Amino acid sequence: MKLLKWMEAKANSLWKFRSLRLKALCRFRMKSEVPALSRRSVRESELPLLPATLSFKLQKTPLSCLICTEFLQSLISSRKTIRTTPTFNSRSKMINSQWKALHLGRWELLFKIMDEGSITRVADIENLQRSQLSRMVSGLEEELGVQLMERRGKRLNPTQAALELRSKIEPHIVRVRRALEKTSELEEGDKGSIRFGAMPGFLQTQVVPLIAEFQQLHPQVTFDVIGDDNPKAFMGGECDLMLYYGPVNDANLVENWVTRSLFVPCASPKYLEKAGYPENPDELSDHAGVVYTGRVRPHSEVLVKNGRQQTFRWKSMIRFNNILLAKTAAVEGCGIVLDMPLHHCFEEVMNGQLIPILNGWQIPNLDNYIGSTLAASKLRRVQMFIDFYVRRRREIEGEQKRRLQEKYNFII
Repeated sequence: MKLLKWMEAKANSLWKFRSLRLKALCRFRMKSEVPALSRRSVRESELPLLPATLSFKLQKTPLSCLICTEFLQSLISSRKTIRTTPTFNSRSKMINSQWKALHLGRWELLFKIMDEGSITRVADIENLQRSQLSRMVSGLEEELGVQLMERRGKRLNPTQAALELRSKIEPHIVRVRRALEKTSELEEGDKGSIRFGAMPGFLQTQVVPLIAEFQQLHPQVTFDVIGDDNPKAFMGGECDLMLYYGPVNDANLVENWVTRSLFVPCASPKYLEKAGYPENPDELSDHAGVVYTGRVRPHSEVLVKNGRQQTFRWKSMIRFNNILLAKTAAVEGCGIVLDMPLHHCFEEVMNGQLIPILNGWQIPNLDNYIGSTLAASKLRRVQMFIDFYVRRRREIEGEQKRRLQEKYNFII
């Protein structure tokens, strides 16, 4: 009876600690002094911990084994079944396990193992540890609940389940790889699109011709252009490139200085013949003003000349939130415009439709910038356009200032 109790305690201990090998009990031999157990001496009440379906193979002669092989094998197999059956205690565990199976890189490695027929060979090719690949395959099998690879001799062969999964998954891997390669080509090369934002008036007369010129050199680049008189409208990430007066010192922008803008105070000959030619800011109180009120830039209330500043006021005003409308009003004789950028009035000044006035007094200059987002600044096509734009604008405005100075002896 003491022997049976010892057997029960040993079986319970082995159940709890998987590291102990249960089959070792089969090699245990009874000592010769242990009396033989007979079938009649074993009653069910004396074996409370043993399953009713299991039985001892008891003999009248001294036992060669402490416990029968059938019992141990049944115990081990039942324990293995419990361990290898995947179970999930919560929905989160199931999601985490499925997420591993959704990793396309794992499937790429598995398909290479299927092609090579060897984990060791793939580990050498991919510079990985063999144990890593083995655990990856086992993990996929456990998560999916199906066997994916089976060994036949020295070669690993895919199961039917693995072949079916490959036929469904591999086309997606190919499409993803092609999309990534295409994206890489677009980012590194001069192909792709540029989202561009600037002031409507400047876009219409100054930027669109340069975009057309750039596309003649680089036809693979396309543009998505946004016109808005509020620079903040296209500085929130909707555009890759933007034009504005600056700098704005925004940590999310890479700013490139282009030129210094020159504002030309001017009026039409028709207006000046009627109202006279003012020579200093004090005389503006007798004149009508054409005032630009757009949000593109701050509006100055002073005029400057040789480091001096002076305020001014108008007799009457007509306001426009569009710079091209303000220019049209000035050409039609509605009054004097003080802050007309040279690039907007150059042709009219050179052909005599507008005449510079105030003998060198002008609105303070502002700096022109072209900015790009941090992400867009890394694109080759964006940097190509920035370099092209800065070079061409400096050439254009430099020539305009030179010709204006030659004709009117204008102070620049």
